[in-house]
Amino acid sequence: MDDSWQVRVCDDRGKTVGAGVLLGRDRVPTCAHVVRTASLTAAGPGGPGSPLRIESVLCHPRWSTSASVIPGCSISDRGTLRGDVVLLELHTAVTCHQGARLRQAPIRGAAVRVSGFPDGGRVGVIAAATVVGVSYEGEWMEMHAASQDRGQWITQGYSGAGVADEASGDVVGIVVAVREAGSSVNAWMMPVETIRGYLAPVDAYVVGGETTDPAPAGKSSVLVGANAWARPMLCAMAASGGSCVGERCGMVIDCAAATGLSR
Repeated sequence: MDDSWQVRVCDDRGKTVGAGVLLGRDRVPTCAHVVRTASLTAAGPGGPGSPLRIESVLCHPRWSTSASVIPGCSISDRGTLRGDVVLLELHTAVTCHQGARLRQAPIRGAAVRVSGFPDGGRVGVIAAATVVGVSYEGEWMEMHAASQDRGQWITQGYSGAGVADEASGDVVGIVVAVREAGSSVNAWMMPVETIRGYLAPVDAYVVGGETTDPAPAGKSSVLVGANAWARPMLCAMAASGGSCVGERCGMVIDCAAATGLSR
């Protein structure tokens, strides 16, 4: 399968800060915290307008261009686990690939792959995963390692990376967080439904209908996507040594230290 839509997100000095997904010739969604990291490490004055570099990973010849956040397309509810997604515009359109196709589909149990940049490297490293179900009332979906065999797993450096469905090759979400606590390592993605709920311009690249997470017999299925956040709720995130509870499911980021959640 052609994964030439994979891109590396860098600060203005070329340091890798995360990953992204090429859409069309000049659009790249990634995590808002990736852009903030680039601003913090930039050689320039910093801030939301700081320059970014977007570089190809698999295109030949490789390309590199500057990019900036499209006005109105930065969702970052800092202090919560909501949002954390931006849409970038490349300053030079690329021609080596038509970009990824985003898919909405029932994906519990789906085999997926993710390519990221552990330790800030420049070569993409693939991690295999299985989608296990909806998390945070539909805002995210949780992923577990596809195998217990020793191999690369999602860690820091994978933020913003496209999660590709093994069956179709289509992108079904982007990586937003990982939790490492002893031998337990979980990762979460923001599914396409949530992304399009925040960023209307990505609709042009989406195929498939709404995703529903299949529920056990006698239970109702859970709608995946940003619209599932319409009502207040209680939520708890268990961790070794305790748990954290917020007034809304998105209000638990202050518990990150206790839970080992990385973004």
